[in-house]
Amino acid sequence: MIAPDKTLELKVLSYLLKSGNLTVNLSKVEAKDFYFPETALLLNFAKYHFKKYTTALPFEVLKRYLDKYDRADLAVKTECLLAYQQAYQLDVDEKDYLYCIDEMKEITLHKDMTKTLESAANLLVDGDATQAFKKLQEDMAGLKRSATGVEIRKRAVWEATEERKQAYIDMRDHPERFQGVPFGLKRLDELTNGMQQGEMGIVFARTGAGKTRFLFTYAYNAVQAGYDVMYFSLEMSLEQLERVYDSRAGMIPYSDIKMSKLGAPGEAEYFQLLDKIKDKRDKLYIVDIPRGCTVNAIEAEIDEYEKIYHKRPDLVIVDYLSLMQSTRKYSNTPEKMGMLTQELRELGRAKRFATFSATQANRDILEATSPGTEHVAWSDSVAPHCDLVLNIPKQSEEEKMQNLLKLIVVKYRDGANVEIETYVDWTRNYISNFEAQVVEVPKTEGPTVPTMEI
Repeated sequence: MIAPDKTLELKVLSYLLKSGNLTVNLSKVEAKDFYFPETALLLNFAKYHFKKYTTALPFEVLKRYLDKYDRADLAVKTECLLAYQQAYQLDVDEKDYLYCIDEMKEITLHKDMTKTLESAANLLVDGDATQAFKKLQEDMAGLKRSATGVEIRKRAVWEATEERKQAYIDMRDHPERFQGVPFGLKRLDELTNGMQQGEMGIVFARTGAGKTRFLFTYAYNAVQAGYDVMYFSLEMSLEQLERVYDSRAGMIPYSDIKMSKLGAPGEAEYFQLLDKIKDKRDKLYIVDIPRGCTVNAIEAEIDEYEKIYHKRPDLVIVDYLSLMQSTRKYSNTPEKMGMLTQELRELGRAKRFATFSATQANRDILEATSPGTEHVAWSDSVAPHCDLVLNIPKQSEEEKMQNLLKLIVVKYRDGANVEIETYVDWTRNYISNFEAQVVEVPKTEGPTVPTMEI
């Protein structure tokens, strides 16, 4: 049996006792995952205090609670106070907190499975095979949910009204705590507030319009903002993407790096840049899967990432959706694409990260005056599973001269059909903001080009 780890429990309690967002964080913790009586008791008091007063539990209040509590002996009460002090001395961030919860749930699952199998085995030894099988059937449903790591949450709508009040107040007073993974493009972030955990986004365009460059820009900007990003590449090699990263980080033409044509001064600056990247340890993790990429393969890589870094990524980018393979049977390509999009979204929801990918635009967009979800390749199968859908129209010659790249927000949480102008330098893999107005795009008319203010 896997041994319980008190340090895991203390880290979880540390985060809860010092968290500014208890409404969300307490919902992730269950008392059954705490093995030690003193830590389980501390959790219960923390939950009780928050439910009654919507604040974290102070040490002096805990002492008063314990003085009145008669269902634990003096030793457990003393250990509970000591656990509070030990937990409060720890420095735990959200990612470490979530990792510790997962590890504790794994220990609980192992304990429950062992108990279930031992119980069934005892019945079998007694000669009651029918009862043993029935016992296994009764326990399997709960064990199966735990084994898949799927968090099933349920309650009546009236039960958490106080928590919803506090959640509203928290967001009103501290909006920065509720921001998703930002794109690093001002107008797009203003519209979307970034990608939230469990959300799925997609960018679509015709070949050569800049889908991979946009995905890479999102990854790069998220890393610079302090987020952990996994980039699954099904088309470009690991070495190519590393050069793209260097090009963007140093604002160096990609071809000069690829062909080793920087010259002596440029080489010195490039090598200094590489040393800086190494020292900084930029948190972009690239996974090159040249063929056979499935959702299961992506999940396995994410699990390995968690074991190495003891945290989950904030953002997973898949470049790109159309090149993935399904492990399930399908009768046609639209059905396959629908299954892949749904499975990616479900994986992100289960593991609590944002997901972004890309796919082709269909040929109908060439005749359209304004892009819509119907212009996503296999749109009826893909678009319904996405929270955010972006389109990159083909650049005109005039736009190329102006370094203008348009993004059309085709679908997002609060609306659709918004045009955003960005500045692009393809040679240096750079997409940034134009200081321009966000323009509503009528569905019946073509997108208008506002006056740019650089």
